Amino acid sequence: MKKRPLSLAAIIMAAALVLAGCPQQSSAQLNSVSPSTIKIGSPSTTLTFAGKNFVTGGTAIWNSANALATTFVSATQITAVVPATYLTKAGTATVALAFPSPASSNQTVTQSLTITIGNVAPTLTSMTPMHVISNASSLSLTLTGTNFNASSVVDWGSTALTTTFVSATQLTATVPPSLYASAGTNSVTVVNPGTGGGTSSALTETVVAPLAITTTTLPGGSLGVAYTATLTATGGVAPYTWSLASGTLPTGLTLSSAGVISGTPTAAGSATFTVQCSDSTGTLAIKKM
Repeated sequence: MKKRPLSLAAIIMAAALVLAGCPQQSSAQLNSVSPSTIKIGSPSTTLTFAGKNFVTGGTAIWNSANALATTFVSATQITAVVPATYLTKAGTATVALAFPSPASSNQTVTQSLTITIGNVAPTLTSMTPMHVISNASSLSLTLTGTNFNASSVVDWGSTALTTTFVSATQLTATVPPSLYASAGTNSVTVVNPGTGGGTSSALTETVVAPLAITTTTLPGGSLGVAYTATLTATGGVAPYTWSLASGTLPTGLTLSSAGVISGTPTAAGSATFTVQCSDSTGTLAIKKM
């Protein structure tokens, strides 16, 4: 029996049936990412992406530019690792998934989701030095506490200082001389900016006048008569420690570390000597008597 040729309409219908029977790849859909908030300074962190129509070969993209190490788990789940170097400052970042396109060499990218890199409030427990002389040529503070990070800033009153992050428990900060030109007290705090951050409790930096010996003359003494005189100083950081820098006291007299010259002169005459006073920071003042 002779077969009749298929009409054009029959051919089109058959082609349509074939195409309809071929499964088409649906676009990947990204619904959520977990965690959506990461603590600043965290170690490398794994993100879990949830959605549908995921396929192998997908890549997680950080801030539209950086590919993350990505693992295909299933058509509804993918994981990716965020390096610790991306988590050193507070702020936000975007993440998306990119999949190879079956129709071209381009990639298909899902919608972006937002990751928040949240800060934490710092604590400030100690600071060195706690005192500075008002005429000092430089001042560098070392601060100890917790929850410090690369975004932490040391404030001197309301002035932000140039701050160096050393570790999660230590910062250093440089204070310009103009901020401690006059004697007084200043509040020092650490600020972690951004979401979840805050300001530490304050420590006090005391600016003191330069150490100076204020005694100008000593009272005269008499042979064989008990003698006492107290040296005085101002400025610096008490307590003071006194000593003889050069020369000798009159015979029979001594100088105590508290600055008291005492004893009973055993020889007539005069004496010239130089005393020195040191404060608790090691600063010295010297004066000839």
